[in-house]
Amino acid sequence: MDLIGIENEAEFFPSGTLSDVLKEELQDITARWAGLDRAAHPVERLARVAGPTVEALRQIRNSSDRSRRAELVRDAHHDVLTALGYVWRREGAYTALNGAPVIPLVSRAADASGRDALWVIEAPIPAPQDEASDPLGACFEEDQFPPDQREAALTDRAIESVLAEGVFELPDGPRHVLVLGLSQIVLIDKRKWPARSVLRFDLQEIFARADRDTLTVMACLISREARVPELGAPISDRLEEEAQRNANAVTTSLKRTVRDAIELLGQEVIAVTGGKYPSTFPDPARRGVWIDGPELSRECLRYMYRLLFLFYAEANPRLNLLDMRNPIYATGYSLEALRELESVPLRTTADREGTFLWESLQRTLDLLYTGLDLADEERGTGLRLPAVKVSLLDPESTPLLNGLRLRNEAVQQVIRLLSLRSTGKSTGRISYAKLGIGQLGAVYETLISFTGVVAKTDLIELKPRKGRLNDASEDGEEAETPELEEDAEEDLFGEEEADRDPGVRSDKEPDKLAPSWFLPRSRLDEFPRDEVVFRGGEALVYPKGTFIYRLAGRDREKSASYYTPEPLARLLVKHALMERCRDLTADQLLDLKILEPAMGSAAFLVETTNQLADLYLERKQKEMGRTIPQEDIVLEKQRVRAFIADRNCFGVDLNPIAVELGAISLWLNSLHGSEFSPWFGDQLHAGNSLIGARRAAYAPALLSAKAQGDLWFNGKPDEIGWRKSLPDGHVWQWLLPAKDMANFDKDKSVAPFAKEAQNKIKAWRQGDLVRYYKDEVQRNGKIKRKKFGFFESIEPHEIKLVQKLSRVAEALFDQVAEDLAKTRAAANDEITLWPGKVMPGNKRLDFHEKARLNAHLIGADHATNTLPYKRLKTAMDAWCALWLWPLDKADLLPGRAEFLQGMAMILEGGFTADGSLAAPSVAEFADPAPDFLDMLEPDAPARDLFKAATKRQDALFRETNVEALIENFDWLKTAVEVAERERFVHFDLIFADVMKARGGFDVLVGNPPWAKPSWDPVAVIEDLDPAYRSRSLSASEAVEELPKVLENGKRKEAFISSYAAEKGGMHFTGSEVNNPFAGGGQNNLYRCFVDLSFRLIAPSGYGGLIHQDGHLNDPKSGKFRSEWYKRVSKHFEFSNKITTKNFSEVEDQRRFSLNIYRGTTNQFGFDQFTNAFLASQVEESYQDTDGMGSLPALKTLEGKWDTRGHRDKIVRIEHDQLSVIHSITGDAELPLFEARFLQPYSANMMAIFETVARNSSIGSSFSDWQMSGIWHESGAQKSGKIIKGTSFPASPLDTVLTGPIFYSGNPFNKSCRRICRQNSHYDVIDLVALPTDYIPRTLYSRRASAPEYLASTPRLGWDPTSSHLDEYRVAFRRRVPLNSERSLATALMPPGVAHIDAVESAAFSDHLDLLRANALFLSLPMDALIKAFGQENLRQPTIEMLPYADPGDTAKHRALRLGCLTQAYADLWDQHAHTLKVLPWSSYDPRLNIEGSVGGPSTWDHSAPLRTEFARRMAQVEIDVLVAQALGFSLDQLIEVYSVYFPILIQNEMGTWYDQKGRIVWTCSKGLPGVGWLDDRGKSPGRAAWERILADNPPDLTCTAIDDTMPGGPRTITRHFVGPFTQCDRIEDYRRAWAHFERLKAAEAAE
Repeated sequence: MDLIGIENEAEFFPSGTLSDVLKEELQDITARWAGLDRAAHPVERLARVAGPTVEALRQIRNSSDRSRRAELVRDAHHDVLTALGYVWRREGAYTALNGAPVIPLVSRAADASGRDALWVIEAPIPAPQDEASDPLGACFEEDQFPPDQREAALTDRAIESVLAEGVFELPDGPRHVLVLGLSQIVLIDKRKWPARSVLRFDLQEIFARADRDTLTVMACLISREARVPELGAPISDRLEEEAQRNANAVTTSLKRTVRDAIELLGQEVIAVTGGKYPSTFPDPARRGVWIDGPELSRECLRYMYRLLFLFYAEANPRLNLLDMRNPIYATGYSLEALRELESVPLRTTADREGTFLWESLQRTLDLLYTGLDLADEERGTGLRLPAVKVSLLDPESTPLLNGLRLRNEAVQQVIRLLSLRSTGKSTGRISYAKLGIGQLGAVYETLISFTGVVAKTDLIELKPRKGRLNDASEDGEEAETPELEEDAEEDLFGEEEADRDPGVRSDKEPDKLAPSWFLPRSRLDEFPRDEVVFRGGEALVYPKGTFIYRLAGRDREKSASYYTPEPLARLLVKHALMERCRDLTADQLLDLKILEPAMGSAAFLVETTNQLADLYLERKQKEMGRTIPQEDIVLEKQRVRAFIADRNCFGVDLNPIAVELGAISLWLNSLHGSEFSPWFGDQLHAGNSLIGARRAAYAPALLSAKAQGDLWFNGKPDEIGWRKSLPDGHVWQWLLPAKDMANFDKDKSVAPFAKEAQNKIKAWRQGDLVRYYKDEVQRNGKIKRKKFGFFESIEPHEIKLVQKLSRVAEALFDQVAEDLAKTRAAANDEITLWPGKVMPGNKRLDFHEKARLNAHLIGADHATNTLPYKRLKTAMDAWCALWLWPLDKADLLPGRAEFLQGMAMILEGGFTADGSLAAPSVAEFADPAPDFLDMLEPDAPARDLFKAATKRQDALFRETNVEALIENFDWLKTAVEVAERERFVHFDLIFADVMKARGGFDVLVGNPPWAKPSWDPVAVIEDLDPAYRSRSLSASEAVEELPKVLENGKRKEAFISSYAAEKGGMHFTGSEVNNPFAGGGQNNLYRCFVDLSFRLIAPSGYGGLIHQDGHLNDPKSGKFRSEWYKRVSKHFEFSNKITTKNFSEVEDQRRFSLNIYRGTTNQFGFDQFTNAFLASQVEESYQDTDGMGSLPALKTLEGKWDTRGHRDKIVRIEHDQLSVIHSITGDAELPLFEARFLQPYSANMMAIFETVARNSSIGSSFSDWQMSGIWHESGAQKSGKIIKGTSFPASPLDTVLTGPIFYSGNPFNKSCRRICRQNSHYDVIDLVALPTDYIPRTLYSRRASAPEYLASTPRLGWDPTSSHLDEYRVAFRRRVPLNSERSLATALMPPGVAHIDAVESAAFSDHLDLLRANALFLSLPMDALIKAFGQENLRQPTIEMLPYADPGDTAKHRALRLGCLTQAYADLWDQHAHTLKVLPWSSYDPRLNIEGSVGGPSTWDHSAPLRTEFARRMAQVEIDVLVAQALGFSLDQLIEVYSVYFPILIQNEMGTWYDQKGRIVWTCSKGLPGVGWLDDRGKSPGRAAWERILADNPPDLTCTAIDDTMPGGPRTITRHFVGPFTQCDRIEDYRRAWAHFERLKAAEAAE
């Protein structure tokens, strides 16, 4: 679909929207026009005026008669406007400018509410010589106005200058404006005009071609029917909604393309060089050595992005960088010229083996880097190329590729790959003009974790497991089986029964973007065929010497790195800037410092740069009273972007490749025609943001405390940061031991391989210092024993030393902040911003020079005199390294004296220039003379501690050689090696100038990893030997297998190294001393990033983070919530259900939130949005000022996710609202700000919360009760308590249930099949035919003897002599599918029956409590609250939060009739049913009479339970009503929670028909497969087929079915259904039941 003539200027739509990927979407949209006649069809109308308009434009250009031209223009515009569906009417409209001048309109269109939605403005007719001018830059002329309005006519301002202040600031002004120019139409959107984004339609081009697709797009974007429909949402908005999906499709194709091209390029290098570094390689030592795979992949990746840069720059002429209109460049140098050769056959060997294409590429890239000026200004000929001095184009960054000459055949294939796009259905050329930075960033993000290897032997590939990685799990969550059906009751096997993906069982090519595992071909026989990738009949072999560029194993999982979709990034940044930039001037915006602490490809830095640039230009134009001409806006915007990126953008990422690619993103995003090139070497850092030292310090009292529990390492340090100076006597945290350092000595899982190292660590922790005093031992034979353990209390002289070193470090910090500020200023380039504002800086300072300045500052130039930055970094690195100390270097762990000695010499000095030691020995240092310490003055330098005065130097503080020091101290050398490998990040150091000047960053944004770090021996074993992947080891089995796996020395070394790094990192991120706000424990990494952000945001700053919300309901996270509540300004919670427009690589059941945080805690109150599906939904809700229209539910009646916005979806949470939530959560013992947070779906739901809060809670209302999961399925099998295998248990005591067996009041919902391997392998049980002694087929049953079995079950808390199994109980499915038909799946369970721990059951000491709980938990109001709580794992604390009210006898009785299905419930029924006073049914439907009297029998028999689906549904409806009334709900509130939270139940209600016997004859419910009438195939007919049957109004229907849910089956049964068949209306039933019970209760009260 070639949309020539439609220009998406300044990204009115996201890049890539207007491409042929829209074709399918357009067909769907325009289908509604298919039945219209030609006069009413928007596309047909445009087609009819196309020819006449082109002719009119020709006549206009050929006419010099002004009047005739005007007449022709008016007629043409009238016809085009009419064809677009608008009514031509010339009139004036007042503006919001001073004096309310008038502008001319030729049409206006109102929306369904009568408000103006769109104005059409006609630009004046340009003079013949100005026909190509932009209509937005024209001024109105008097003859455009009606005569009576000409005095007020606005004729002295360009249209573009009128729009913002004159039109869009009108209180009742339109959202859209169409500007009619001579031969173009310009669409302007109020929401996008601040960025000066417009959509242009070139009428000459569009109508001359009359391409149907282009006319269709035009109609869908600007016709009246599409833009301002009389009813419903604009079609054009639908296109915007689809833009992200389309962008994702293009991006996915490009990801594969770039990966394939890198692999192809790398393979060509291997082929040309023979796999060894060539003789031309700069490093002589490596010539002839085998090429390093990762290094080759980095060079190929860089080269690929050079080509992408060329494609992008050539396709975007507005960047004014590469002029494709210049024939010299276009034909002689451009990549586009080579692109034309991508399909030319290379017929001869010379053609294929030649290097012309490679040399052409190299020449162009070299010229771009060095620049070229061959222009003849006078003649307007020649060629000028700016020198683009950036590291990406620097030849030194690809030393291997530079020395090679790659062959035409391979280079042509690379160019072809980058030129063509495949969508799976078709192949076409990639339009780089329509490709955005965001899409390129998504490609970067995918490739960040890829690595290249050169096969050293023939390799085979193992198939990946199906399904997404479960790296995004919340705190406390376990891996879940993805929902197979959206309303199926699928939850609940448990861990062991979850459907294990068997892998791809076809011979298709593997997905080369998926994780991959390779093994030597020699091991092929170890694997079954279905685990190996085959091509045809043979295993796919990668021969020795093959270059493979793939995602290795768990690399993506470990990084938990996923690209953030642009709409989410845009929304987050917009609201962060909205808060931070309020009341700032344009110039003040240019001072804001931005940080992305987990930057990936810098998507958030790019987005923030763009929005800030738009905001600056918008405010600057308003301040100046001037408007930038539309033709200049792109260039001016690029300049501001370049300035902001160069001076104000900072970022950190763990992956160095990510940092490199992030810099490319920022650079590409600010490209413009000048030699200004941002350099990010001192702004973007590679390292671990979560492991580093900070400006936190311990108070003196904690250093000298007498009690062990009061010492510093058992408390938290004070947060100093850069907002204040170090208080007197305080000691920096990183100068003192921390108790979890090298905490590896107690882990039994690694003892078989690291016992010796563990013993050494244990000795180190306990203070065995003999090795440190070996010289003294040799001299004296013994030493004076003192408690010098690393973690012992600090001696007085040590306190003085660390206090002194802290003061030294403070001085060093100040110097670093000053040095950094100077170095950054020296590296800034001069640039001029609109309107002629010169931003001072250097001129044409080469980026190599900038890098040298920075290298000197940070010590990378290896100067003999180490500057403050490197001193501090080395000391802070050393402290961090002790947390992740390598086990094989345990003997090098420093004693405390050695540690402090090292710190003193690093910070203050200790080595002369020649490297000679200038300090006492460790023993002297550890035990200085008391009289000397007594004389130490508080302000004396720390060096005065050294007894050997003759070794002291006056210049010690100013000069020291840290590198020489490191070489001479083994422990420091090891610490530095650890730091280099782990790349610790000390934010207070690397950004000291920003932190000191501003107290933190003004804007902090990002999407940090959602992952809980864990040491998983199973995953580690699978990484070491992928063959174990097929065995699905448990954790205990993995530990047993480890000795065998680690027999290989290299594997053992890798395992031990990985253990120390991962486990040490877990200890660091899980330590409360390192997370002052998030606290300790096994933290999800997002919590650590939130904690980090709270420390890095300036007092006046704001942060915006995307993360999960586990902390909001975690009972242990109260302190963290307290900080969260006081900082959060906006909290938008999302569901990832629409993965095509959100996180496509994350499971659809994941939930996440967008959070805006304040820099201080001095206020409370935030905007809450719950369950958004799209970013646009939040925006529309803020824009909805009147709250008209229905509140969006979760799903529409058509079954699609409801993505509409609404004012009432934004709920303001302040003190009163939080108090209500606090009372519901039952956290009365907790302070208000530690309360667990329940997220109200809407303002009305908040009102329901207030109603709920007036009730007591379940937890405070039931006296003696308990919940238990009884059997852990794996552990209980191993211990011999239960056995797995399908069978019909002989008795309740033999029965062990899984989740699908019960559901919504029905304890016999389904029976598992004979072969039961996944959640769908269960069949629905017919309750009408149920035997009185029935027990369903189960997957588990009792194995142990009855006494042993019962003895192992949980005891009752109120009667320890009895088992949990002795009682009737209410069973719950533990895993809560929040988006399914019902989330709270419960049923009565008889005594003796057990279950695996995917089920929880509640036992009560009082049966009356059991009856109350049973009715309450069956009700829809309780289910709605569970959905509102958002808990996906149901445990007792969540149940205790639910409100309590006695539902009354009728609800209890109805619930009993639902649950007491067999004789196993007879005792419960006989004891209580007759004591309950039961009200009559609320309906007179005769189908209820089939079930007998409403009260049932006095003693249990077959008629006691409700068996037909119709009666059971009615009982559920009435329980809903009775519980709602008991809780204090209103009828409207009950209907609202039903409408909002139960979309699938609504669908199933609307899609279910009952016969006259009360049986379901047909249903659309996916949870009831095989129910109702079946066709000849034994299948339920589809919806269309069923409706055809209904149309015939059959008196009855009969079918046969195979039933295998009963013992002795399978058997053939006959089903007979009696017509007419009817549906039910739950809302009407609610209304009737509500009135019925209110009336009966009122009558009873009146008696």
